[in-house]
Amino acid sequence: MIAEAQTRRGEILQAQSAVDATCLEVKAQEKIRAFAGKTFASGSDIHANILPIASLDENYRPGAIAPEMPGNLYGSKKSRVNQAKILHERAQVVADKAKSLIVLEAENTYLRWIENRNRAASYLKSAEEAEKLASSLKERFDPRGGKITLDEVINTGIQANTIRIAANEAIYKATLALIALERVSGGGFVAPSITKK
Repeated sequence: MIAEAQTRRGEILQAQSAVDATCLEVKAQEKIRAFAGKTFASGSDIHANILPIASLDENYRPGAIAPEMPGNLYGSKKSRVNQAKILHERAQVVADKAKSLIVLEAENTYLRWIENRNRAASYLKSAEEAEKLASSLKERFDPRGGKITLDEVINTGIQANTIRIAANEAIYKATLALIALERVSGGGFVAPSITKK
């Protein structure tokens, strides 16, 4: 999952492109002899793409950082090259952070899926047992009197339904996490169909 995310996610590809571009800019500034050197940003609008905003809920995503590069670098060749190197190092840090965050997101989503899958299996087993007990009590209940009271039959049925609702919720959350794995992996992982035949 992590390998798929690292090779397929657009955020990493964009961040790595910025690293590559700033690396080439360092080499370009080494070739320019003038006091001012135009950069790759002078011929294109590197801020034209709208960046995703941060999400601070349970699906945490930090806000994106735009690539840094002015249209021109000024100063001696050594100064311009140093400025370009600093911008290249910043781009590398952004790329490394993007990779780290995507790894963290992939691990977190996978663990969320495992947790909800296990919870769903446990609840399903409990729900089946509770439903069998409720059905058994209902069949053995005698309104004319007996060891089983109407309250026991009703309460057991309510508990069985409550456990079934919890199982359905866990299945729902596991399914959402499974779908999230598909998104996190950049489409490398394909969630199996959940329809019954």
